[in-house]
Amino acid sequence: MAGLTLPQRQAVSLGFLGLLMFVLGTKYTLKLFTVDRQPLSLNDEPALLFFNVDDSCECMKELVQSADQQIENWPETARSHIRIHRINFDQRPDLADQYQVFRYPCMILLDSSGQIVYRQDYPLSEGGPLDLENFEAQIKLMVGQE
Repeated sequence: MAGLTLPQRQAVSLGFLGLLMFVLGTKYTLKLFTVDRQPLSLNDEPALLFFNVDDSCECMKELVQSADQQIENWPETARSHIRIHRINFDQRPDLADQYQVFRYPCMILLDSSGQIVYRQDYPLSEGGPLDLENFEAQIKLMVGQE
């Protein structure tokens, strides 16, 4: 920096400091938004994947809450004790892509080999957004075959 005037040295120093802050900020931002994506562990058992969100827009809030309430009140015996994996659509776009889920709420029934047996990715209007009776019928068929 020899031969530079004081304002020029300050400008170079500020430029270097700005570049450093940009690099560190970018690294921090990437780390903040890059979540470690663990694969879904199904342990060779049938599973129900329930895609929903925690925070939705006002227009979807009632639908999202209603689907959550249906899942909370769904007896384990009615679903043959098949585990429900609640997946946040916004936090796990990798799983949404893997199972081709484009909207929420969505529920998918998987057999013990991880193959899709049944899915519902459109909300119903009567009786709640999820057709749990149809899932129960599909589960009975699947369990009888396994």
